[in-house]
Amino acid sequence: MMLSLPRPSRAGSLPQGMKLATHFCRVFDSASREGPKTVLAGTMNFCGNMAGVIVPILIGLIVQFTGSYFLVLIFFVVMVMLLAIFSSVIDYRERGLA
Repeated sequence: MMLSLPRPSRAGSLPQGMKLATHFCRVFDSASREGPKTVLAGTMNFCGNMAGVIVPILIGLIVQFTGSYFLVLIFFVVMVMLLAIFSSVIDYRERGLA
């Protein structure tokens, strides 16, 4: 059974899912004119995406070499502590982002 998108009922109309996607993109398009806030948001998005790629690979390597999830638990505890520390020292007022 093939899965296909529904055809638009009239010319120029989009299926509901695509309408939602275009509204989602408009939010970022309107925010892209803000300056430093956009750079911060883009940097945070990039770092989050890279962590989403690197961390599963790293966890797999840790479990493969140690045979245990204990060091994985320690890794996550250390990462949460670093996140809390680094998040608390950012002064958004100084950078004009508050």
